Amino acid sequence: MGYRELITHLQKEGEEKIRQLWADTERKAEQIRKESMNRAEDIRSEFIKEQITNAGEQEENIIADSRKKAGAIGLSAEKALAERIYNISRSLLHTLRNEKYKDVFTSLCSEIPVSNWSEVRVNPQDRARAARCFPDSRIVNDDSISGGLDVMGNENKIRVINTLEKRLEKAWEDILPFIMKDASGELPDDDTHSAA
Repeated sequence: MGYRELITHLQKEGEEKIRQLWADTERKAEQIRKESMNRAEDIRSEFIKEQITNAGEQEENIIADSRKKAGAIGLSAEKALAERIYNISRSLLHTLRNEKYKDVFTSLCSEIPVSNWSEVRVNPQDRARAARCFPDSRIVNDDSISGGLDVMGNENKIRVINTLEKRLEKAWEDILPFIMKDASGELPDDDTHSAA
């Protein structure tokens, strides 16, 4: 083999090796592209999942916050309604002064412990009744009392309030749930209501 044949042979061999290197490089480049695309897709999927999770958490937080605010508004509205009903109820106490009120007043007087009461506060219409029940006490007119009486003794250190207003105040926590249930159209599950 001559010099030219050797060069031609080496040239062909070099060209073949270059073709193989290009083919290997293209194969590796294609593999790297596929791996990069797969990795990019995985990253996109992870990002989307994370965004969905974050959006879900944000949605849950927003819903919880909305429920909390709605609950606070509901409680505020219930409180305002309860106060309004209480004030209306209190303003209607004078309607209990009917023909049976005389017996009610006598009963309220009998609940006051025996003592040397110095002052008895009553509605002006109850002045004579109070004077009969407490003849040795000073009777004071009090227009803020719808019915019943407020007595003081021992230099105003002892006080017993047995007015319709005080009775409503004391009973209010017990009767309010029934009023609120009735106002909402529901009846309480409590057995005491069905017995009443």
